Amino acid sequence: MISDSVDDVGRDPALYGLALVRDLGIKEPPINEYLVADYNGYDIVEVNLSDYIKKFPNIRKIFCISSAHIIPNKNIIVINEELPQRKKRTEVFHEIGHAIIPWHKHLNYNYLAYQFNNIYHLRYEKEASHCGAEIQMPRDLFVPDALDLKPGIEAIKRLAIRYQASLETTAIQYVKINLFPCAVVIVKPLDEGSRVHLSNQLALRFRGSDVHKRFANKSYYPLEIKYAVKSPRFRHKIRSGTAIDDDNPIFEAWDAHSQRRVPLHSSTLGVETREVYIADIYPLGKTGTVMIFLQSLYR
Repeated sequence: MISDSVDDVGRDPALYGLALVRDLGIKEPPINEYLVADYNGYDIVEVNLSDYIKKFPNIRKIFCISSAHIIPNKNIIVINEELPQRKKRTEVFHEIGHAIIPWHKHLNYNYLAYQFNNIYHLRYEKEASHCGAEIQMPRDLFVPDALDLKPGIEAIKRLAIRYQASLETTAIQYVKINLFPCAVVIVKPLDEGSRVHLSNQLALRFRGSDVHKRFANKSYYPLEIKYAVKSPRFRHKIRSGTAIDDDNPIFEAWDAHSQRRVPLHSSTLGVETREVYIADIYPLGKTGTVMIFLQSLYR
């Protein structure tokens, strides 16, 4: 059935996801992605990407960098059958976000003119992710569940199981709704040609030394911050692209592929303060990335 009951609820894309869940009358997680897709007139089709690209070569470029794709004129959402189940769910909810956000309805994803590195299209992708996360983890249900748990990585793990969402997606939603100062940081291996940001504190610390000379060459940096999301009360901005050296707990956890809970100086993340965070450092499976959940001691 095609839903037409989600009214214009403003410019916050997440509110369209929440309105959809309320329309469906869902009271318990996990949210059924097939039910939500059907309510909006879509079928979910799991496909072998190589076969699908042969069938629709005009979307080859999009499928090279995206694991799911919405085709409005055929009323289907196609998704890579090889994805882990929780990742499939997140991708489907993202595509439904495109379907229900009013200002996304003019987009035509079947043409190569839709570029994922275009500044406007990046905004659309971010909006769809916000909307999809709200469908998968609606705040009406998620906030009470989160408040029942002691803050930390273990709470995120339990919520990820309850909502059948990836740990990374759950951590982002968890941080966004939290009233205490916290943040989630995703760290990945350094890409060739990535921009590197150094804090003044870090530069002064090693100025004139051989170590500082080594820092001047970004080829020595094994890791960088992919992105960071913070709660409203977390005071510091953590910048994407900030380099992470090999002499700290983040690198050690990444290198050993082991979880650890440690004090972490803010300068490690390029923040120019004297603050020390409580950090839960958690490697994310076989992705090569590390998730860091930060709690500030300042309330």
